[in-house]
Amino acid sequence: MRRIILAAMAATLYAQTVSLPDVSYDPQQPLEFQQQLVKDVGGARLYDISFASPRGGRVTAYAVVPSRVEHPAGIVWQHWGQGDRSTMLPDAFAMAKRGAASILVNWPMNRPDPPRPTTPQESVAVWLQGAVDIRRAADVLVEQYGVPPTRLAYVGHSTGATIGGVIAVAERRFRALVLMGGYASISATFPQSNRPAAEAFAAIDADRFLGRAAPAALLLQFARYDRFVTEEQSNRYAKSASEPKTVRWYDCGHEFNDAQSATDRQDWLARELGLTPRRQ
Repeated sequence: MRRIILAAMAATLYAQTVSLPDVSYDPQQPLEFQQQLVKDVGGARLYDISFASPRGGRVTAYAVVPSRVEHPAGIVWQHWGQGDRSTMLPDAFAMAKRGAASILVNWPMNRPDPPRPTTPQESVAVWLQGAVDIRRAADVLVEQYGVPPTRLAYVGHSTGATIGGVIAVAERRFRALVLMGGYASISATFPQSNRPAAEAFAAIDADRFLGRAAPAALLLQFARYDRFVTEEQSNRYAKSASEPKTVRWYDCGHEFNDAQSATDRQDWLARELGLTPRRQ
């Protein structure tokens, strides 16, 4: 028993001291923000937006902004690897009805002229650019859409959750984070024959950082029939996370295309951000 306790203490100390990868940027750098109205759906407007990435190129995204709300809450959404900025639009429209503005970011690989990494280090650099661009999207919500810095949240699915540990520690403006189907340790998914990649990606393993997410609140969503993320990885993800946290499992696959997971995350975000309750 003593050995188990000492191992747990060592793991906690390691999580508290491990260095965060560099996801810094100059917040005074011009956003070079552009937007074009796509559609007014009544009660909310959908915009095609872009802004300069501090790591090069332009971030392409959608913004969903509630009408007649002077200072909405704000949510940044990061899609899964096989998705794009449109994947979470149903969630964003639902949250607009409750008083939240959203930015749905295209991952760097989903933009015009995407990066073409040739080494593990260059691949990790793409992930770190994604993290910086998520932080920059929070700036856009505050500067362009009147969101108070104290009412920001983040939702990451798969790719967005795998980088979620880095986001939780690097961007303290996010008071609430929903993390869906992410790898606790993406480095562990590489075969032993590819040690260079495993060693490079260990720098962004979520379980290295999730223990330092507090005081931000966490909603962790997992799929029982996930074809990518194993149950062991999911349990490891949940165990590594700091309190306050809520853990939910769903009878669905990696896409989280069930109604209950959407209802749960929307209601949880509404509570954390002080938004309008769901209409019965």
